[in-house]
Amino acid sequence: MLHHVESVIQINATANRVWCILDDFGGLDKFSVGVQKSLIVGNKETGIGAVRYCMFNDGSSLHEEIVEYEPHKHFRLVLSEFTLPMESVSASFRVEPLSETTCEVKMEMDFVMKLGLLGRLMGVVLIRPLMKSVHKKLLRGLAYHALTGEKISDKLPPREDLVRAIALLP
Repeated sequence: MLHHVESVIQINATANRVWCILDDFGGLDKFSVGVQKSLIVGNKETGIGAVRYCMFNDGSSLHEEIVEYEPHKHFRLVLSEFTLPMESVSASFRVEPLSETTCEVKMEMDFVMKLGLLGRLMGVVLIRPLMKSVHKKLLRGLAYHALTGEKISDKLPPREDLVRAIALLP
């Protein structure tokens, strides 16, 4: 069973600024809560075939490889070497300008769980809500970093600081 999660955010930064941050493929640790370090593996920094290694604060890690890439618009990546009980995971980012000073970023994730019926249940009850929370934090961190240039650490800035970065804060 394929599980799908998507999140959208409107950011008070230009689409170009946000794209440049996302396109710095080895720079995930600059805006993603819980990512201790992200490093490019190999010689390709971005585009199809670029691979990054992500180490998380909890000691886990994974690899991500770009498999679709449309400059200044969209990329999709496939995750591998992760510890969650999943058969496959892919994620994508899409950046669309809304005005000269704001943009919308959409993040989607598709995953298939291991463990048969138990995995399906875990996917619905545990993993989908967990991934939705991860998306929310990642996108808010992206917005804050795009506006301020400040690196996100192990937690997001206070809500009053995020309000300036996000065009529409739910």
